[in-house]
Amino acid sequence: MNATIVTPWHNHMELADDYWKAVAPTGARVLVMDNASSPPLPNGVRMGSNTGFSRASNLGLELAETDAVVFLNNDVYASDRDWLAGLLGALEPGV
Repeated sequence: MNATIVTPWHNHMELADDYWKAVAPTGARVLVMDNASSPPLPNGVRMGSNTGFSRASNLGLELAETDAVVFLNNDVYASDRDWLAGLLGALEPGV
């Protein structure tokens, strides 16, 4: 099953290394919703103003083209490279 990871983000680039180490091995499409960070985030979906967590999440959901969408905070650290596979394995088709 394919998945999209949606992460609203506003500043705090010090979190980027751990975040990308957590999501890169998953093979999922990653949508970082840049809530007007300064400086702008590279490869983020830039928004003109800080829309807040909920609005950025909803915009990411609208852009997702997969059956599964995972909303993930930017302050994550993955101790298991297969964390997403375990999560997706628990999903039931059509739910």
